[in-house]
Parts: sequence; structure tokens; C-alpha cells
Amino acid sequence: MSEKLTKVNVAVEELRSETFEVRQENSVLRKDLEHSKEKLRKAEEKVDEAKTLSAIAERRVNDLEQYGRRNNVRILGIPESYGEDCEKKVLDIFRN
Repeated sequence: MSEKLTKVNVAVEELRSETFEVRQENSVLRKDLEHSKEKLRKAEEKVDEAKTLSAIAERRVNDLEQYGRRNNVRILGIPESYGEDCEKKVLDIFRN
């Protein structure tokens, strides 16, 4: 009977040891998971910030393009030629 009790005690101690190791490993994995979640959260914040900055830059570029076109007038029905003096051509059309 004493021998059986000793075997049971040894088995219980082995299980306790294994349980302790599993708990330690679980603790390490939880810390790693929390660290990974924090890194992901920061990366998502950076992506959101980059999207916002990209949208702002896109609006600014669009505004600049529109501003650059403000003084341009397109006259349809008049053929364009390379190297022409547009101002002279328009003045000639309006004078005639």
C-alpha cells in the first residue's frame, strides 16, 4: 500500500510540475499576445494617420490644379498649332 501511495504522490508532483510549466508558458504567451496587440494598434493608428495625410495632400493637389486653371480659357472650334502665340491668335479673332 505504501508503494502505491508513493507512486500516486510522485504522479501528483509530476502533474503539479507540468501544470506549473504550462501556466508559465501560458503567461509568456499572453504577454506576447498583448505586445502584438499593442504593436498592431500602433500600426493601425499610423495607417489611419497616413490615410488622413494622403487625403489632405490629394485635396491640396486638386486645389492647386484648379487654381492653376482659373486664368485659362478654352475656346472651342479653333485649331491649335504647336508654338503658336495664343494671345495674338485670340486678339486677332476678336478684332475680326
